[in-house]
Amino acid sequence: MALSQIDIHLTRDKEIVLLHDPRLDRTTNGKGMIKDTDWYGDLEDLRTKKGDCKIPRLNDVLDLLMRPDVREKNVWFVLDIKADNPPEILSNVHALLNSEAYKDFDFSDIITFGVWTPNFLPLLDTLFPTYNSAFIGVTLTGASLVFFDKVKSFNLNFACLVGKDGTAFIKKAHMAGKNVFVWTVNDPNQARECVRWGVDAVLGDDVNMLLDVCCREGKTKDGEKVAGLEDGEWHTMTRSWYYYGLRSFLERVSKSRFGV
Repeated sequence: MALSQIDIHLTRDKEIVLLHDPRLDRTTNGKGMIKDTDWYGDLEDLRTKKGDCKIPRLNDVLDLLMRPDVREKNVWFVLDIKADNPPEILSNVHALLNSEAYKDFDFSDIITFGVWTPNFLPLLDTLFPTYNSAFIGVTLTGASLVFFDKVKSFNLNFACLVGKDGTAFIKKAHMAGKNVFVWTVNDPNQARECVRWGVDAVLGDDVNMLLDVCCREGKTKDGEKVAGLEDGEWHTMTRSWYYYGLRSFLERVSKSRFGV
C-alpha cells in the first residue's frame, strides 16, 4: 500500500489545485497568492520550476485513482487541509466528489482528510461522515489532548516522536485502533527508526529509499510486517539534543496555540 500527502488550495474561480505553498513564486513560474488567481486563463498555463510540469488539480488525481491499474496498487492519500485554507474548500471538495464524473465512485477508502486545527472537524463530520480524518501536526500535545478521540489517524513530524513519550504515544494510538504516520523522512537513519517504532506509514520525498529501508528493516513493500525485526538501539541521531530541543520548543508553541 502506498500513502501520499496532497496539499490543496482554492483558486479565485473555485478550482482545487495541488501545491504545497499558498504562493506561486517559490515552486512555479507564476507570482502571487493562489487564492487571488484564476485557474482558467492563468494557473492552467503555469509550469513548475522543478520538472517543468503543469499544476495539477484535484480532479486530475481523482481521474488517476479511478484507473483499474492504479486501484490494484492500493494507493491512498491524506488530503492536507492547511490551517489557512478557507472552510469553503471542504464544500468545494464535496461538490467535486459528488459531481457527475465521480458520484458513482467511492473514494472513502482512498482519501483521508488531514487537518492541523480542530476548526474543520464539525464540517468534515457533516460533509464526509464515511471518510476518515487525521491530525497533522508537530507535537504530541495536539495529538494527545485535542485530537485523540476525534480522528482515526495521526500524521506527525519525526521529531515529536523521538524518545519515550513518542514510543508511548504510538503504543497508545495502536491500542485504540488508530494509525500513526510520520513525515517528512528523507534520511535512511530516520526511516529505520520509523520502522523500529512500528508506525503505519512513512512519508518522504525519496520513495525508493523508503521502500528499500522498509524491506531491509523488516517490512515488505506492501507494508506487511515480517518476522525477524528486533527492537534495536536508537541511532545516535535520534538521541541527539537537537530533536529534544526542537520538540520542547514546538510543545510550548502548541500548548499556547491550543490553549492547554
